[in-house]
Amino acid sequence: MISGLLELPQQTDWNDGSDVFGTGKLMLVSIDRSLSAWTQLMPILPDQETEILGFLIRQDHLRRGIERAVPQARAFVRPGLDETRA
Repeated sequence: MISGLLELPQQTDWNDGSDVFGTGKLMLVSIDRSLSAWTQLMPILPDQETEILGFLIRQDHLRRGIERAVPQARAFVRPGLDETRA
């Protein structure tokens, strides 16, 4: 993703940035799912609440950084995954 971000200013027809947007979307979806899972585990693991909260905070920082670096990522439609079926 980092190398793709560096290439964005030099986009050409063959390099439309979709690799960066797709990777960003994949990372954001993964982080969202991880945040949801850890949030659901917190009541089940009350002794680990402090550690889980720290992990959630780090994941949130990562998510925000990706959203700042690649603001188009959430809107990117991944072929075969985000396409609506008729």
